[in-house]
Amino acid sequence: LPVVEHYIDNAVPKYKDMNVVYPEKMLLSEFVKRFCVIHNLDGANIIFGATTPINYSGNSERFDSLDLPRLGPEIGMKNYK
Repeated sequence: LPVVEHYIDNAVPKYKDMNVVYPEKMLLSEFVKRFCVIHNLDGANIIFGATTPINYSGNSERFDSLDLPRLGPEIGMKNYK
């Protein structure tokens, strides 16, 4: 929501586009493991395949430069119902 408000409140935004991502890189498997812990899920039936060195996460530099508040991945996961 802070990103949306920033673009609504600024007639001429600093960037026309940006990746709204956290600077911390996390494998999808790590994300799932954290999600299971946070929601007290067993996760035993989740199978992870081979990993690759390809990183599909975006660059957070532009988002970081706006200095907008962020919840963090863990709080975002806790808020997911």
